[in-house]
Amino acid sequence: MYTQLDTNKRQIRLVRVAEGSQAGRIELEIAAHSLDDELEYKALSYCWTTAEPDHRISVNGQLFMVRPSLYAWLEHMPTDCGHGWIFIDAICINQDDVAEKSSQVVLIGDVYCYASKLAPTEVIVHGAIDVTIDEDLIKLNDRLSTTVKESDRTLLVRQFIIDVAHDRFTFTEMLYALASSPYWDRLWVVQELLLADKLTFRFQALSIAWQNLAMLLKESYMNRDANGLNPLIALMTLGTWHDSGAPTLRGAKILAILELKRDF
Repeated sequence: MYTQLDTNKRQIRLVRVAEGSQAGRIELEIAAHSLDDELEYKALSYCWTTAEPDHRISVNGQLFMVRPSLYAWLEHMPTDCGHGWIFIDAICINQDDVAEKSSQVVLIGDVYCYASKLAPTEVIVHGAIDVTIDEDLIKLNDRLSTTVKESDRTLLVRQFIIDVAHDRFTFTEMLYALASSPYWDRLWVVQELLLADKLTFRFQALSIAWQNLAMLLKESYMNRDANGLNPLIALMTLGTWHDSGAPTLRGAKILAILELKRDF
């Protein structure tokens, strides 16, 4: 399935849904591309977990085993990915080839920097969100995406928090599940989030822009006891800095991610 990559051409592999894929089956095609060519693709950042790769998919017509978290994302691949190219490290890098893994590590920063969108997977907080709140979040994100004035955006978020107060425990549980997810334990996350041009966070049916998530976390934190909320504060800061787009804050963004990884 894997052909040797040309390191002189800074080649990487990308995957996309194979043409003529059968319903109910995950069938991908994989191909090599040069980072020096003009190419639009997305990059996926997701939780590897410690589970064994025991789910079957097809890559270039050959059997390929993936972990449950990746399979769940592929199974519910968002429509905005369509048939476009995607970088998924577990598939695009030959995990059994030490030399290739070493050569790809050198390029990985550019891989995420050049990607048109970084799309974290929805499964990292799977099952942590109440259905009603999930629907409200989708509506909130839609309204935030069409609201330009910052004061109006803040009012929308604050009203949302008030509206879900009837089920505050579930909402708080969702936020803690988000902040304590094993997704943040991956060291790759540091540069994946730092280098991504556009961030979309996805969990369950919700696809939310990173800056919208940051605003939600910020306002939620301001209305709660600070005890035990350090991960949420770090997430909030990350989102705010990413939205600013100021390159001088890159070092500060790293510190925010490291706050999530205090135990390392």
